[in-house]
Amino acid sequence: MKLPKIKTIRNKILLVFSMTFFVLLIVLFLVIRVFLVDYFQSTNHRNMRNEANRFVQDFRSGDSETAIDTVSKNTGARVFLFNKDLQPVATPAAWQNNLLFSTDDIRMLYDHAAATEGYFTVLGGDIPDEQTMVYTLLFGNGTMLMLTKAMGLVGEASRMFFSFMMLSSIVVYLVGLVIIFLISQSLSKPLTELNRVTRKMASLNFDETLAVKGNDELAELTGSVNQMADALSGTIGKLHQSNEQLEQELRKERSLESMRRRFVADVSHELKNPISVILGYADGLRMGLPKTQKETQEYYEVIVDEASGMSDLVKNLLDLSSYESGSFTLHKEPFSLRELANQVIERFSNIQDEKDVRIELMADGPCELTADRLRINQVLSNLLGNAIKYVDDRGSIRLELHQEGGNIRLIVANSGPPIPTQELKLIWNSFYRVNTQRSGNGLGLAIVKSIAEMHGGSVHAYTEDGFNCFAVTLPL
Repeated sequence: MKLPKIKTIRNKILLVFSMTFFVLLIVLFLVIRVFLVDYFQSTNHRNMRNEANRFVQDFRSGDSETAIDTVSKNTGARVFLFNKDLQPVATPAAWQNNLLFSTDDIRMLYDHAAATEGYFTVLGGDIPDEQTMVYTLLFGNGTMLMLTKAMGLVGEASRMFFSFMMLSSIVVYLVGLVIIFLISQSLSKPLTELNRVTRKMASLNFDETLAVKGNDELAELTGSVNQMADALSGTIGKLHQSNEQLEQELRKERSLESMRRRFVADVSHELKNPISVILGYADGLRMGLPKTQKETQEYYEVIVDEASGMSDLVKNLLDLSSYESGSFTLHKEPFSLRELANQVIERFSNIQDEKDVRIELMADGPCELTADRLRINQVLSNLLGNAIKYVDDRGSIRLELHQEGGNIRLIVANSGPPIPTQELKLIWNSFYRVNTQRSGNGLGLAIVKSIAEMHGGSVHAYTEDGFNCFAVTLPL
């Protein structure tokens, strides 16, 4: 049968205490049983010897009765005096009548006393209760002092002692059990807390630290665990940071590779048609298809227009590629965004007249901005060009500049058919066009988004009150 495991330290401490207590109690009982008689005899021997030597001095002073009473009181023994003829001298009659030794025993004791300076022995049977301790000392004119004490006292004392020990051991064990329980609970509480917090640390949760109390080994362990947690937290934080940087680098690398592939695919797609047109008209010129000067001039104009469109496309693609790859360096300088907006609007004045549209500028002051002036000029030009392209006839365009906290919000809004909600987020993608019937390559808004993000800003498109609105937020 397998015993259940004792899991808690408190239970282990209680078990160890109980086992130790019982083992020590058994050892104590064994020691008492084995050595009590010898200890009782040696103690009485030493006491009898000391009192016998004192008795000799008092006896010589002439006060024999007082000396006998003193020795009897201090040793608990009966006192006998015998002359060299082994006749009792100055001994109480009651003691003489109870003398259990024969004349031969007394003679043997007298001879031993004469041969030594004090003789101690135990007479009687094999059972301690039937034995008697005897100490004899020869002094003066051959007088022998004999002290006798029954061993029956040790048996009675032993039984009383064992009984008392059993009762007192139960009381001491119960009191000790309560004390050990309280102490073990006090000791196990910080260990339980230590275990709880370290389990959280094992799950890489270092939000909680341990309270260090006192200056003992447990306090040192708690402090060491806190230091370890701080070190692990810092190391894991650095690892997370390194991993994030590595993931960013990998994402950037994958993005660059994707951009390269997309660039090749987009360029191939967008250049396919104009190259075909140029080749077709060039072949027509080579074969002399145009018969008049006017037709020849039309062929030339088509080739130039297509080549110009291809040049613009390649330029926009190269700009967009450099923006998105992060290889482009901004040259920031302070300037007035309102002043730059007026200049861009002025450049579009001829187109406004042709389409009969009105561009209205609304600005909250000069709107000072620190940014790359040339790239922000490109943002304004692309947004206004896109608005003019899609505005309805005799419509209106608003260019708004608002300072909001630490940002400037640039909004270009044009009247016209609203952009479908599902396409509002797609219009910032490269080559995406809401109306494919219109001219253009769909790169203008993608370039706007890239320039805004390079400046730490953002873009947003929405419809409001019959206007399609394109917002760019830039930090001051």
